[in-house]
Amino acid sequence: MLYYPGSVITKPGQSVIGTWADPQFWDVVRDIGIELLHTNPVKRAGGIEGETYTPTIDGWFDRISLEIDPQLGTDDEFRQMVRVAGERGAIIAEDLLPLHTGLGADFRLAERVYKDYPGLYTMVEIGQQDWALLPPVDNSWATALVPRDAAIQLREKGYIPGLINSADAASGANDWSGWSATPEVVGVDGLTRRWVYLHVFKPAQPTLNWLDPSYASRRVLFGDTARNILDLGAQVVRLDAVPFLGIEPGPNNMTTLFLHPLSITGTDDLAFMTRKLGG
Repeated sequence: MLYYPGSVITKPGQSVIGTWADPQFWDVVRDIGIELLHTNPVKRAGGIEGETYTPTIDGWFDRISLEIDPQLGTDDEFRQMVRVAGERGAIIAEDLLPLHTGLGADFRLAERVYKDYPGLYTMVEIGQQDWALLPPVDNSWATALVPRDAAIQLREKGYIPGLINSADAASGANDWSGWSATPEVVGVDGLTRRWVYLHVFKPAQPTLNWLDPSYASRRVLFGDTARNILDLGAQVVRLDAVPFLGIEPGPNNMTTLFLHPLSITGTDDLAFMTRKLGG
């Protein structure tokens, strides 16, 4: 049984996950013969601007945290859901998002060159001598699409591997280069930088980097896997959008992206870890 949390109509005062944890709910679905509930993503998503959380722009598929989104419920309600379902012979499936995050704290720290956070993302610092190639960004928390002709010049200068064919369904996405630019950001070292970063889907979903020497993205996703299985009790995890985990230069200013061999390696890594932890 597949549920999108944003489509659930709850009783007054009851959360989405609390609805899924209701014994009466599971009595009904057990009688129907349902043995698995796939929740889709239920962790906090969206972004951060200053000290303010911004809402999800993609149905919680723009995750920014390991915590359950307070709009949807609590850890204890999730564990109750697992327990109640288990008592009726059913299991719970959750989601991992190995491709991207939202514009949350991790991305803000990466922009500011804090520790190894830049290693999380497929992002590149652009030298100040080439800032004229980047679109203007006046809002310190905003980003802007890099035009295709500018992205080609960035490729020729060796900054990025090339253009991508966006996988997003938004109107006009076919014209995107797949790269967006940040504003000028002052790092923790006092230096001002501008970056471009890859997004396979929406500009507010920066792509993780599965080849950085820090292995930062693997560490985050392994932690997420452990959180889902060992802490919250999910027995199945779905790996979302994994055909896009690798990128390298291709012909005619384009890249090799979809079904890159690294996507298989990254997916296998997460599958191995999931099974090692009992999922």
